[in-house]
Amino acid sequence: MTAGGETGVSARRDGPLKVAIGVATRGRPRMFAACLHALERLEIPPGVTPLFIFVENDETLHISEAVEAFRARTGHVLRLAAEPRLRIPFARNRVLDLALAEEADALAFLDDDEEADPGWLAAHVAAFRAGGAALAGGPVEMIAPDGPLTRLERWMLAGWQDLEARIDRRNRERIARGERRALHIRCNNWFADLAFVRAHGLRFDERFPFSAGEDGAFRAAVVRAGGRLDWVPAARVRERATRERLRPAHVLRRFADATATRHRRLGKARGAGAWLRLPFALAADAALALGHLARLPLAPGPALFRALFQAGKALGRIRALRGGAGGYYRRVTGG
Repeated sequence: MTAGGETGVSARRDGPLKVAIGVATRGRPRMFAACLHALERLEIPPGVTPLFIFVENDETLHISEAVEAFRARTGHVLRLAAEPRLRIPFARNRVLDLALAEEADALAFLDDDEEADPGWLAAHVAAFRAGGAALAGGPVEMIAPDGPLTRLERWMLAGWQDLEARIDRRNRERIARGERRALHIRCNNWFADLAFVRAHGLRFDERFPFSAGEDGAFRAAVVRAGGRLDWVPAARVRERATRERLRPAHVLRRFADATATRHRRLGKARGAGAWLRLPFALAADAALALGHLARLPLAPGPALFRALFQAGKALGRIRALRGGAGGYYRRVTGG
């Protein structure tokens, strides 16, 4: 047990490691191809046996040819499976189940629109060996889509980049202050100790399959079980923004859905007290949004993005109280 009361099943691993690298995908062949291309350049650290797990969220496999070409070029051992229950929590649990069935020691997760740096896995493994965290994350760099951008698209891209930079900076600050339990960790750059996962029976929450946030719920479950969290600045991935993500309406919907689902998942949308607190919460959201808009002349992209973020939170609070959750994953974006 650490000084902060955190525990880990694998406090330190100096010997050989079997590490599963998991990717779930659906309907994004170009992005998945870029993800595979980056994984081909992945540096495999000494003492690590990699196992690549690819799950397509569909009744029929469409990625077999791309995956077999990846196997032929790299010689890596891999597993390929279809998950017919549509939406991302089911696909992520299928990856997790396959990694557990293969008796892997750890699972490194990427989204299919992520491109890992060559040293991504080595950085996660080094941190895992040194600290033995139950769950770790790393920074994401948002990059522009191909082709010229409109002014509004440039602003939205700057907003996403500002968000990712703030997540990285705040997580580093939390580590420095010893506030590991508050680290913000997502499945687009994720490394888990499967001994801890097995011991506590952890899984992705499937109650809201069309919503974002099941990775945040998994992180919270790790913390409740006493697991130690970590942030690995050297374990970097890049994510290519889609044109749709650079629309203000998309940003608004994304954070409205995330807030609604989080409130439903945590039970914050129940009872008369929740309705009584709503006007005060909405007033605070409005004040923050207006404060961000006042910064438009200084930093138009981050200012507009943060205002949309706050407005989305307000809409999400209302939706949760009316019994709704998010529907962010009802549509596949990108290609």
